[in-house]
Amino acid sequence: MPSVSSVKSLVVELIVDLDNAGQYSYSNNLKKCLLLLEGETEVVRGLEAIQGLCNIRALGDAHMPEFNGYDWPNKVEKLSKRCKKVLRSYEKNT
Repeated sequence: MPSVSSVKSLVVELIVDLDNAGQYSYSNNLKKCLLLLEGETEVVRGLEAIQGLCNIRALGDAHMPEFNGYDWPNKVEKLSKRCKKVLRSYEKNT
């Protein structure tokens, strides 16, 4: 089962990719979400916010010239799936 720390590490990876591509507005949004994952009371809100960014009109729309074909959308989808799994585990515990 993925953990919040595994989501954080993937988010940091995407932030670096976005910064390298000059997509600062997208990376700044993810940075704000990452801060929510740091506080125990805001984890669910942070996960939901990240998942909200993982769609074709948000992160999927970022121009990422360093990625070929579906590499970038697949990476965004991986983050989305990981968030969903962690959110499910939080829902089961509440």
